[in-house]
Amino acid sequence: MIVKSLSIIFIILCFIATTFFGSGPMAFLDLPSLWFVLVPVLFLLWVGSKRKDKMTSLIKGRGISWLELVGYVAVILCVIGSHMGMVGLYENFGDKTMVGPAFAFLVLTSFYGILIFFICFLLGHHQLKKVAVYFVLGQTLILVNNMLGLALSI
Repeated sequence: MIVKSLSIIFIILCFIATTFFGSGPMAFLDLPSLWFVLVPVLFLLWVGSKRKDKMTSLIKGRGISWLELVGYVAVILCVIGSHMGMVGLYENFGDKTMVGPAFAFLVLTSFYGILIFFICFLLGHHQLKKVAVYFVLGQTLILVNNMLGLALSI
């Protein structure tokens, strides 16, 4: 329960800090990256809502709940989206006008995927598996690596 409470506080503080330090709430809105992550997640939520069981009950023969599956799919989508953003970023280092949209896609697909994962984790009644932590930590390292690469290229 403490981990879930700290996660909620951390997410809220991140939103407040980003909004407070001058970027505003529009910094979190990028339609291509939102579309890339949100459409498959909404489809999975729709399919899960058609089941007889609750979203937090285990899928028969799988050992995970439907809500947990949605969270893991969101993390996988953020990894794929960040790699697509990396390709666009490294491809357009010469054109400074295209670096911003590619970097926004890279960062915000990661943000949306990890945020959806945390929401599914907080709503569900399941234990966090190590593989999910490795995905989130790996995604954080990818983001730090790309920020350093962007800073060194300017």
